[in-house]
Amino acid sequence: MTGMPAVEGVQLRTLHPFDQLAALEGRLQRALAPGHSGLGDVVLSGLTFRVGHWHLAVPMQSLTEILRPVAVTRVPGAKPWFRGIMNLRGTLLSVTDLGLYAGVEAVGASRGKRILVLHGDAWSAGLEVHEVFGLRSFHDGERVAAPPATGTPLDDYRIDAFRAEGEVWLVLDPTRLLSDSRFRAAAA
Repeated sequence: MTGMPAVEGVQLRTLHPFDQLAALEGRLQRALAPGHSGLGDVVLSGLTFRVGHWHLAVPMQSLTEILRPVAVTRVPGAKPWFRGIMNLRGTLLSVTDLGLYAGVEAVGASRGKRILVLHGDAWSAGLEVHEVFGLRSFHDGERVAAPPATGTPLDDYRIDAFRAEGEVWLVLDPTRLLSDSRFRAAAA
């Protein structure tokens, strides 16, 4: 019975489907147990993405959804980084080009462009980013004590930083971003 993984010495194919799922779940739970990776406990599960050359993350509980590029209605007299508003299932959502807002590089029509719908304490907003990498868990052992400054407004929203996969990931607090008077003042 080659090709089928074994769990605890038993080929999965010989188990009832329910028992197969239970065995796989047990294996996954052991793999996710604190300290299993040698990096310490998981301290943050977040969505990872890129703006310019900066690798960023936001906590999963702040993310509502990820959208492919959609039509956005421009608002006359708005700052260049404020892309406009869009209708998201009957609700108006503001959309900001996070690259332009940060002074890094406009997201524009980049191939991997996505809109992250994030919610803060009072309201939600869409942020255009260059590329979304996916979900990632960060461990205590990956934490960076002195993260590099970006020299952009993103520094004001940074709450943590981790080194993983050869990159430094800056963790942003969407509530700080969405409540910042500079971000809310989109009128030119």
